[in-house]
Amino acid sequence: MNALRQLEWALLELQQSTPLASASGAISEIAPTHFRVSGLSRFVRLGELIGVKSDGRAQIGEVVRIDREGIIAKPFDRQFAGGLGSVAFRMPPLSFAPDPSWKGRVVNALGAPLDGLGALIPGPRAVSVEAEAPPAMKRARVHKPLRTGVRVIDLFATAATAPSPSCRLATKAR
Repeated sequence: MNALRQLEWALLELQQSTPLASASGAISEIAPTHFRVSGLSRFVRLGELIGVKSDGRAQIGEVVRIDREGIIAKPFDRQFAGGLGSVAFRMPPLSFAPDPSWKGRVVNALGAPLDGLGALIPGPRAVSVEAEAPPAMKRARVHKPLRTGVRVIDLFATAATAPSPSCRLATKAR
């Protein structure tokens, strides 16, 4: 059943990421904090994702400005490997399909595993990263808060300890 679900997820992802027609542009400026793409300004909106193929993988950026000459996108990666003239294209909105097997795994903000334990098994239902969070009154109460060591985070973004030891919070050593 897992193999069937993985095949279904792969086909769904391919269908979403491969439109019948797509608009693309070319990188016309690169700076340490952003890159400019000419030719896409009529086809994108603020906050949409832009991909640039580099070394066989797509580097992702978010549209932060649109003007007549093109768009400015902020790359998610620290090291942007695209070059002048590289093709940039619209990306589908980010979504995740969480599965119970993700418990204890460490993933980045884009849903890529960081723990070296292989690929994540997609769950049965995809959820947009832009989806509304569950209402606060319907969530479980925090009975035992997890202290992060950063007072501002502990005060405004209380984290709960995991109900099972397999769930871990990844923190960077200081």
